[in-house]
Amino acid sequence: MKIELKNVKRSEFASHETHCFEATIYVDGKKAGSAENSGHGAPTSIYPNTLYLALEAYAKTLPPMKYNDFSFAQNAESVIDDLLTAYLYARDLKKSMSKRILYRRAEVLFESTQMDAATLSKWLARPDLKDKLNADEVLNLMPLDRAIQLFRELAA
Repeated sequence: MKIELKNVKRSEFASHETHCFEATIYVDGKKAGSAENSGHGAPTSIYPNTLYLALEAYAKTLPPMKYNDFSFAQNAESVIDDLLTAYLYARDLKKSMSKRILYRRAEVLFESTQMDAATLSKWLARPDLKDKLNADEVLNLMPLDRAIQLFRELAA
């Protein structure tokens, strides 16, 4: 089952205890329903109920989710909330990489000063960029999926 969130609308100012958002849920490329959260600590609502039940069944097939020293069984809400978190990390990473060089040194994420697109392109084209930055990896130069995964690990 491939689950995606599209048409994500998030309200930063209304997000208090949880993310305040609404999104359309697609399953295997087809619109299946929607999800929303008011941002005040209540659970994420998933509509219609048939989609919620299908996501609950799917979540039971997934391994437990690990967060710091905790581990818990996944459910429909955790599946959607994790997709939202992944969406937000991807959005933030793309925004940062459009103006800065992001790189990893040991297990620490660094970013360059802000630069215009032309200057950024020149820097990213340098064959000695990793050496110049004393970097283990440059996120701007890796496939986006891998960069997002690394960004999530280092930014958490």
